[in-house]
Amino acid sequence: MEQRLEFLMQALAGHEAFAETCQRFGISRKTGYKWQQRYRELGRQGLRDLSRAPKHHPQAISSSMVKRLLDIRQEHPDWGPITIISALKRKGVDGLPAPSTVGDLFKRSGLVKSRHRRPRRPPGAPPVADFTAPNRCWCVDFKGQFQMNNRQWCYPLTMTDGHSRFLLCCDGKNGTDTAGAKKSMERCFAEFGLPDAILSDNGVPFSSVGAGGLSQLSVWWVKLGIRPLRITRGKPQQNGRHERMHRTLQQNVADSPADSMPRQQRALDAFRLEYNTERPHRALDGKTPADLYLPSPKPLPATVESIAYPGHHQLRSVRSDGSIKWRGSTLFLSEALQGEVVGIKELADDRWLIRFGPVDLAVLDERGSEPELFRLPHPSSPGAQACPG
Repeated sequence: MEQRLEFLMQALAGHEAFAETCQRFGISRKTGYKWQQRYRELGRQGLRDLSRAPKHHPQAISSSMVKRLLDIRQEHPDWGPITIISALKRKGVDGLPAPSTVGDLFKRSGLVKSRHRRPRRPPGAPPVADFTAPNRCWCVDFKGQFQMNNRQWCYPLTMTDGHSRFLLCCDGKNGTDTAGAKKSMERCFAEFGLPDAILSDNGVPFSSVGAGGLSQLSVWWVKLGIRPLRITRGKPQQNGRHERMHRTLQQNVADSPADSMPRQQRALDAFRLEYNTERPHRALDGKTPADLYLPSPKPLPATVESIAYPGHHQLRSVRSDGSIKWRGSTLFLSEALQGEVVGIKELADDRWLIRFGPVDLAVLDERGSEPELFRLPHPSSPGAQACPG
């Protein structure tokens, strides 16, 4: 305002041409005349910046339309703006506002519940798979499916001991469902005992997009005392020794498929026997997997017990939709955990660690206006790439 007032005092004094005064102050003559006119009409107050908001709102919703929209929303709370606009159009109502305008109206009226926010997943350092002794870590995967001569597909489920390369399981399946994989694994656990950990990729049925990457199958592993490990997405070389076995399986079995699943399984069994007991491995200094493998001393229990937590943990049961209740808030974890109990341990003021057995799932942060859940990185194992096939 001071600069505008100084400009007007010099312009009105008339000591120089009006255009020269405007040029010295860096404004156009049109702007100079505007300030001169406003000063004459309003005095010093005319030099203030005026509001740029429009004085008229021709697109504003009428009060009758507002009432109609709110009535429909209250009658149908699950209808969104697009659905309501479409319903009114079907009734021949004209002059309808945009869905975004209706959405803003509902928010201002308190008729919109905030959506459940997916927990953010920060980066982290994954653990390293231990292949230093038998049963420290097993590797599991579905070899790429191939078509048998009867035009049906075969999905071989394979499981090896990471230290000895012993092929524990090589079962032909009709698909990659959880039930079929669990049946084969139960047989392996009963015959060879339990490993400390199992390394897999991030696909079904071994993993999910829920907290901790847990699936129904890996939840079962955890309850048996087996830690699930996962390779980094898109990095199959991190499970290189298992992938190398798949290449041999492809050459010996898949490239010459059988004409039925029973005959295909016999071919897979024959390959497994040869791979374990007859085929020497360069990575094993010419020995066979059977020369190095020993069954695990941990047997498969008759019944699977629930997870036990230390006394300083608060316990919460996971509901059927995969969520837990915490101080009046609903927090989504994973549908794979439904019916299970998770432990919650205090880390610091207003920060809590949520875990399922030894698997850390998420950090609960209560320092903001609303509790926020941060998923922890999936337990993967890039260190496995140091042990190529």
